[in-house]
Amino acid sequence: DVHAERATYPQRKERLMAELREQAPTAIAGHDVVRSLELDTNDGFKWWTEDGSWLLVRFSGTEPLVRVYVEATGAERRDAMLAEGELLVRGES
Repeated sequence: DVHAERATYPQRKERLMAELREQAPTAIAGHDVVRSLELDTNDGFKWWTEDGSWLLVRFSGTEPLVRVYVEATGAERRDAMLAEGELLVRGES
């Protein structure tokens, strides 16, 4: 989880949603993104990479935090994708 200041969370969420919608990652942890999906709940995004792994970024509706979920082909890959997902949410990638 990536925590945010409660006072600025709504603006940060809106800005990050717009950025991810307009400039989705083309690669995650060295693997090309082959499929992208904006969640029907309008609170996150999911990307699949060429090896079948995926990364999900979801904004909490009750707390000032963004959750990053990963399913990967191995522990090393999982850790790399999770780290990159957190950088993406922090705006550092």
